[in-house]
Amino acid sequence: MGYFFALMATLFWAGNAVAARFLAESVPPLGVSFWRWAVALIICIPATYPAFRRNIPAVKEHWKYLLLLAFLGVALFNTLLYTAAHTTTAFNLSVISTVTPVIIFVFSFIFTGESLSRTGFVGFVLASLGILFLITDGRPANILAMKTASGDLIMLLAACVFAAYTVLVRKKPPEITINTMVFATFVMGFFMLLPPYIIQEIFFVQVKFGMPQILGFIYVGVFASFASFMFWNRAVVMIGASRSAAVYYSIPVFSGTLGFILLGESLTYTDITSMFMVGFGVYLTGKQ
Repeated sequence: MGYFFALMATLFWAGNAVAARFLAESVPPLGVSFWRWAVALIICIPATYPAFRRNIPAVKEHWKYLLLLAFLGVALFNTLLYTAAHTTTAFNLSVISTVTPVIIFVFSFIFTGESLSRTGFVGFVLASLGILFLITDGRPANILAMKTASGDLIMLLAACVFAAYTVLVRKKPPEITINTMVFATFVMGFFMLLPPYIIQEIFFVQVKFGMPQILGFIYVGVFASFASFMFWNRAVVMIGASRSAAVYYSIPVFSGTLGFILLGESLTYTDITSMFMVGFGVYLTGKQ
């Protein structure tokens, strides 16, 4: 069941990549991040507040842990992601995001001692090679021709932030429920974003609302935030950070499939081959 939750999270995040590129053309990064979590919070409150209310003693005991999760996973990661989308290409963003599972695997081993079985490690490597095959169009030497922009470095930092968040989720105190964690981190993260958003609206750039922007905020708030974080957190707790990291590789696979179904984009031999490599690699990662 943990793998299903991880796959659902990556599916919604694959759609988020499309929404992020669209919103980046008309909304400043902080505006996208703020309204994403404002929408997520509206959905989150009725679904998770009852559990939070019953869990208040545990929240008071572990508030520093929850505050750190909120800062990394809600406030910082998403703002960095949307900032990077303004200053580098979509291709470079997708390439750098695929480094995230490797960072998660390394962080998990260093800080929690979590590791994969021999078969699972082979699966992890196979999934990694599948992503390399995809982003280099079947020619690994192509990666040397990539140009570095400021957004690339920002996205690399975002990948490290999300990896740290994922490893911390694995260390969740048992008395903190998933619903409590989601409610607390969403509320904390929202109020972290509120002051800089107000400053931006008053002194810098105002967010202009139109139907496309509203629909984009609804998608990233409901599916790429609330639903995906609920699924991802449950997956990490159930199967661990390392195995969840392998499933994270499914994002570009889902992106390519969605592009084929919704946008009529073609799937090449390289795309299909990499999908099979990633899919089989994720399967092996789950083997004990």
